[in-house]
Amino acid sequence: LALGNLGSGDGHFNFKVGADRPALTNIGFSIVNDLTGVPKLPSGKQVSGKVYALNAPLAKDLPPGDVSLELADNPPDGAKLVRYSEKDNRWIEMDTKISDSKLSGKADSGGIFAVLVNKK
Repeated sequence: LALGNLGSGDGHFNFKVGADRPALTNIGFSIVNDLTGVPKLPSGKQVSGKVYALNAPLAKDLPPGDVSLELADNPPDGAKLVRYSEKDNRWIEMDTKISDSKLSGKADSGGIFAVLVNKK
């Protein structure tokens, strides 16, 4: 975290923080895990690919950052990068940019990240 770049073990999820080194040092550490279960999804949506959780210690907030998530295949039309905010108890859709199988956007903080697509 001291370098401001957090990634998953599989290399498919990345969260880059623009904060300065002292601010990052105060957070301490963060953990990126891929999840098997997710909070309730919005109606008519399903997850495409893996779901990742980015968590900071209690009473600490991650600063905003740039998120990228890479899928195994190119996403279908309408795919969106989303973040689940535990504080707001809802999924927040990000302004998503798609380049081949990589989706990117800006997040206000950490949380649970996924790519949502319309159910078939």
